[in-house]
Amino acid sequence: YGLHPEPPLAPPGPPPTPSPCTPGTFKFNATSLNCDGLTKNAGGDASAKLCEAACCAQPTCNIWQWAPGGGNANGCWMGEASCASTPSKDHAQWVGGARHKPSGGGPSPSPGGGPGADPPEAQPKFDASGWEKIATPHDSVMSDGPLGAVANKDLCANGCSGRSYLPRRESWYRKEFTLPSDYTSSSVWLWFEGVFRDSYIFLNGVQIYYHDCGYTSFPVRIDNATSVVKGGKNVLAVFVDPNTGKSGWWYEGGGIYRNVHLVKTNHIHIEQDGLFAFSNISGLMQNRRSPSLGMFAESAVLHASASVVNDGAAAAEVCATFSLADETGKSVGSVTSQKSALAAGATVTLKGDITVTAPELWTSPKPYLYNLTATITPCGSADTVATPLDALSTSTGFRALRYDADHGFFLNEQHYKVRGFCDHNDLANVGMAVTDRLHLFRAQASRSVGGNGRRTSHNPAAPIMLDIYDRIGITVMDENREFDNNTEYVNNMGAMVKRDRNHPSIIIWSFCNEAGCEGRLEAGGPAFKAITYAEDGSRPVLANMFTFNDLLSKTIDVQGFSHQSRSKLDSCHAQMPDKPIFMSECCSCNTQRDENIGIESSDGGSNAVQKSFNADCVQSQTNASNGADYAVGTMVW
Repeated sequence: YGLHPEPPLAPPGPPPTPSPCTPGTFKFNATSLNCDGLTKNAGGDASAKLCEAACCAQPTCNIWQWAPGGGNANGCWMGEASCASTPSKDHAQWVGGARHKPSGGGPSPSPGGGPGADPPEAQPKFDASGWEKIATPHDSVMSDGPLGAVANKDLCANGCSGRSYLPRRESWYRKEFTLPSDYTSSSVWLWFEGVFRDSYIFLNGVQIYYHDCGYTSFPVRIDNATSVVKGGKNVLAVFVDPNTGKSGWWYEGGGIYRNVHLVKTNHIHIEQDGLFAFSNISGLMQNRRSPSLGMFAESAVLHASASVVNDGAAAAEVCATFSLADETGKSVGSVTSQKSALAAGATVTLKGDITVTAPELWTSPKPYLYNLTATITPCGSADTVATPLDALSTSTGFRALRYDADHGFFLNEQHYKVRGFCDHNDLANVGMAVTDRLHLFRAQASRSVGGNGRRTSHNPAAPIMLDIYDRIGITVMDENREFDNNTEYVNNMGAMVKRDRNHPSIIIWSFCNEAGCEGRLEAGGPAFKAITYAEDGSRPVLANMFTFNDLLSKTIDVQGFSHQSRSKLDSCHAQMPDKPIFMSECCSCNTQRDENIGIESSDGGSNAVQKSFNADCVQSQTNASNGADYAVGTMVW
């Protein structure tokens, strides 16, 4: 299914069939471990062998666990989870395995790393009176406070931290807060938009979570933590190590560099990022008198769904009512889903379709947005007015995407040449802690020079940035950070897609960048495509590559190229005539104006001076790709 009446790309097929399980498939032992985040799979309830086989059949399943007894509590559970590193007597009846080492949700998630056991900085009585007071977003590498003042003045003469001259240091954060006593009947979690990189979360001295990706957002549930104090003071401590794992060759900073939210809901609620909407447009799409007045279509269907989780102890029957309003707040349609049984500890997806006559379309000159609200209620008798259990809203837009191998990209069936920019997450001397206003400045600066596209190089973007692009009319290539045939990386891709899929500005997903796409890593393509289609399926996938006509090139829907010549694009078009082509990265011009005399060129030699603005660079590189009718467009570095 897609956002256009006749998708040029084949509809998403089933995930690739994995090879049969062998004794070495699940090489990590998950027996007797306490794992959070798994999903019930009744098809494997009968035996541990069937449960293992069910996980094996899903390439994105990393962990399976089985306990005798079946029902809602035992039986077969599988998926991706955070697990304690040591067995628990309370889970002695559970057997299981994992393809890759589970991320830690308990003590000591990475041997030899982290702050160690019972770090004093995490204890409630620790004296932090001398610490710097900060507000998120915060880049600890840029800090001038007591923890950073000395270290960050010891500049690295030959560069460190990728291409940075500031050394990255481990950092601690502490936050005291009171959790009201009436939160006992609620689910409560912290939503971290981004922490770079390895983060260890402590509540009142006890580690409750571990996360090891510096760009994906993640929830940390606290209401069910054994260390939580309801009705009294709590101390949240976060240890951040920015030096572990893969690092970019650009400045990546460190610390809690994006916003953090406290979320409180009913035990029965829409899960984080669980509200999803996509649309199909029917009939003609028409312009108004001026592009600034927008476009409209004959009709469209909005397909809405909400994943509802039950953190409570009792089963329930639930329904979802989906309501759609235009930008003035006027209702344009609503639908109520069928009721569904929801067992304790389980998740159910509720769906509904809303037909809209003459919908306004999301366009670059007039990016029209609608507001979708999902309200969850218990499904009682017809004469009972049910009290809502939860409600969640998201913006959405109607627009059609079409990628053509001979003619490029069409937005709402109008030819659209993408002229965009690649940008890293950081900005000038604020480092990684980019504020909302600076995100807006960056978007406006792009628009002011005629830019209509943005590639999130090379990692998931800040959520507010995508909100801005939805409203300012810039199309987005949303890019994943780490790529490999690895369950952890596959699930990171899925997390990005699930978080960002409601943004109409996003027109394509990108798996990876340059050398991070090539060679043995290409084997990750099928699993990445499968999880992207599973979480969205309404946009194509791409990789920013040097090569073409190989395994990954044949897996992706649109061929991406990084800094390749026009002749390379022509060769790809000739050899793969059915594959759309996008110059997803191009044109690293050293300078733009005569007055920048003194800046060295990339080889360290002559001055980087280009006369007449940067016309020579534009002519030799940008126009070479934009000039090809078959090319989608160019993202300029």
